[in-house]
Amino acid sequence: NSLSLEELKDNKGIKEAKAIELLAAIEFGKRVFNTKREMLCIKTPDDLYEYLRFEMENLLVEEMRCVYLNVKGGVIDIIKLGMGNTNKTEVDFREVVKWALKLSSQNFIIVHNHPSGNPEPSKEDINVSVRIKECGEIMGINLLDHIIIGRNNYTSLKEKGIEMIANPIYTPLTLYNGFSADLPLRDSIVSDE
Repeated sequence: NSLSLEELKDNKGIKEAKAIELLAAIEFGKRVFNTKREMLCIKTPDDLYEYLRFEMENLLVEEMRCVYLNVKGGVIDIIKLGMGNTNKTEVDFREVVKWALKLSSQNFIIVHNHPSGNPEPSKEDINVSVRIKECGEIMGINLLDHIIIGRNNYTSLKEKGIEMIANPIYTPLTLYNGFSADLPLRDSIVSDE
């Protein structure tokens, strides 16, 4: 049962402009409610790959997106956080955490593409995952996975068994503003041996 423009105007103090505004607000509320009810739910990396593949697999440059989830795996929002060139993307880790806090999301997945079509993670991909995970953990926000989209396929770091925990050696870290620092890290992920 919807209110008509005429029914709203019959109320004292509501003129045509206000009635149109109210109808627009009611319609907006209905759309938001229906969108929330039909929210995409991510249960596996394949679910997310199928949702984003046509958008990301043919991009000519790397893009990093962050998929913010509610506690049941429903997608709250997908935010583009970085765009680079054919083999690199810059990401401000503070932005990842800022959006999680703004959206009240406790869990997130990072997704980026490889324009080459090969979704195998580089050492830098793994290092970025580790750094983002550490930044999130400080604020109680969980990085669940890092998915790399290639051409007609993808790699999930979680499915591949790559742990996103830091290396115990001192490693140079290039900070977002271009400065470098040698920082101690924790457990090992990748061995150069």
